[in-house]
Amino acid sequence: MKIKSNMDKKISFLDKSSLDSFFKLLDNAFPGEGPFDRTWPHACDRLEKNFKKHLIIKDKSKVISHVGLLPMNLMVDGSIIKVGGIGQVATHTDYRGQGLMNLLLNQTIRIMKEQEYDISWLAGDRKRYNSFGWENAGMVYRFYITDRTVKNINILKNINSRDFKVKFYKGENRYLKQIRDMHVKEKFGLKRNGEEYKVLFGGLKKETYLAVKNNKVLSYITIQKFKANVKNTKVREYGGDIEGLKFLIKYIVEKFKLEFLTVNAPVFFSKYREVLFECSSSWEIVSSGMIKIINLESLLKKFTNQMTKRLKSTGYKNKKNITLVISENNQSATLQVGESVKVIDKESSDRLVLSEIDMVRLLFGMSKPSDNFQISGDKMILDSIFPLNFFIWSLEKV
Repeated sequence: MKIKSNMDKKISFLDKSSLDSFFKLLDNAFPGEGPFDRTWPHACDRLEKNFKKHLIIKDKSKVISHVGLLPMNLMVDGSIIKVGGIGQVATHTDYRGQGLMNLLLNQTIRIMKEQEYDISWLAGDRKRYNSFGWENAGMVYRFYITDRTVKNINILKNINSRDFKVKFYKGENRYLKQIRDMHVKEKFGLKRNGEEYKVLFGGLKKETYLAVKNNKVLSYITIQKFKANVKNTKVREYGGDIEGLKFLIKYIVEKFKLEFLTVNAPVFFSKYREVLFECSSSWEIVSSGMIKIINLESLLKKFTNQMTKRLKSTGYKNKKNITLVISENNQSATLQVGESVKVIDKESSDRLVLSEIDMVRLLFGMSKPSDNFQISGDKMILDSIFPLNFFIWSLEKV
């Protein structure tokens, strides 16, 4: 079945009467994830309070295409980045190839601009979303822990199994509160409210294990639920005491006879990073997902603390103003680089004009700007402040 060319492709918001049809669309578009609303509850939770974040196109009463806008607050060096997460991008198999996704994504972009988001983030196919301005961005470490490294690693040999007990988390409120307290102390990732913790840890395809000592949860680790006969899985989130985390890693690899366990970590320093280096057989740096810049000036203002920290480590003493410009939409922001990094109103005669995609690469790329762009002279100071770093737990992704 194909949609007729003269059919009304009207965009509307999801409503209560369309919920059953909406979930049928998601199960059709993501057949391996079903039931979608129980596998990814944080993407579907409280829909009735957020209908105007879900754009749809219907054929009569049937929901045939959808894009979800999921508001997220990203914590970065004391600032909150307003992120428009894009999820549940779906078109029914009978209606594909008609440009429905294009209509919905373009309307979603307009909404994000009107509502003053800083960036948009999604996890998806670069070729699919590149033409809309999203580009691979954000660095994370990906560690591979094997059964051999767990057996032979020095830091794991000294753990006394009698010090810890393992609890399988079943939604108990007393344990959820302790998980939340550990996560809040990290001060990176997405900022969550109490209800969001409950929903995030409640999906069908996730399992959370706790390291408990004297009836207190010291550490937690959430993994992708195992499939039959699969000898590997990935960690979606972890936190708490280092020793408890070591114990949980050892416990999961050995109990479930895994060949390897995949764990992500920020590229910036955290207390867990050295432990993961020590536990791993190998690692790599990969992109976190895809970013589209919605408001360049606001975004840079919120990263000035991070940029200033980096600049001070270089001992830079001069003062330089550089105006960054996105060519397609003429967005611009001027950086004043001196004793600190500031965003100022006055435009500089020294300009760096880049496409929307290239601006993402400049700000959030996988290496310093001079590796990717022909910059020289005073503009080389950009190597001292970019790329910008952030981290989103895979538990929070859709």
